[in-house]
Amino acid sequence: MDFGQADVPVACDTCAEGHTGVVYETIIGGRLQWVLDYECEGSPIEAFGWDRSPDEYRQAILDQSGTFRLDVPDAGGSRVAVLKALRDGGVAWVDVAGGLDALLDEGIVGTCAELSLLATRLESAGATVAVVRRADAAGG
Repeated sequence: MDFGQADVPVACDTCAEGHTGVVYETIIGGRLQWVLDYECEGSPIEAFGWDRSPDEYRQAILDQSGTFRLDVPDAGGSRVAVLKALRDGGVAWVDVAGGLDALLDEGIVGTCAELSLLATRLESAGATVAVVRRADAAGG
């Protein structure tokens, strides 16, 4: 699935100034992975990390590929299961109740990959969810 990508500046000791790479997010094994691809002196380079993209890469993806919203019109009758899915998705306990309220009220915004991963976890907990592109967002 295409979750979007963004062109980002690359700081490299050996590359010329103004070099650009491509960053994208994907889901592998139930985890979010971010990947940065670029060339350095003609050789392909790939850097990556897990669970949350660095802020500058995440913002570039939001700016260039659009912002998405996760709506949860129905928590599936078990708020406890949805709360557990939020917690298992990395939401701190102190933020879980507020996160559920936000989900049920106005939805949560983020990158397509972030919200698709959370949607999968919430669907497994019995919730009805939808990931939609925000019309007012850049790239959308």
